[in-house]
Amino acid sequence: DRLFALPAETRVNTGHGDGTSIGDESPHLEEWIARGN
Repeated sequence: DRLFALPAETRVNTGHGDGTSIGDESPHLEEWIARGN
C-alpha cells in the first residue's frame, strides 16, 4: 500500500530484471495479492 501512494512516475529498481515504475506495476496489484505477496 505504501508504494502505490507514490506518484505513478516513481522509478523502481527491483534488483532483478529491468527497472519499472509504480504506474507500470499498479495494474498488477490484484495479481500480486492473489499470489500472497
